[in-house]
Amino acid sequence: MQEGLTNVVKHAGRGARALVRLRWEADGLEVEVEDDGRGGAPADGSRGLGLAGMRERLAVVGGRVHVVSTTAGWRVSARIPFSQRRTG
Repeated sequence: MQEGLTNVVKHAGRGARALVRLRWEADGLEVEVEDDGRGGAPADGSRGLGLAGMRERLAVVGGRVHVVSTTAGWRVSARIPFSQRRTG
């Protein structure tokens, strides 16, 4: 979720705050980064390639990423599954 925090620094604007939430579950980790900066399109016109890369990397391990523009900024959430260990 470094990409989510990087986007806060790059796009949210001066004085924006970020909140990071971690939720451990039996089969994976839920991570959420939410900021209160500018909502809507990124200020520099970027196309979200960092987030696309994050989606691709998580898809390889069965995870997911969800990005939404809120009324006060952006929310990026990810599900990172725990690997299943095989015995025997």
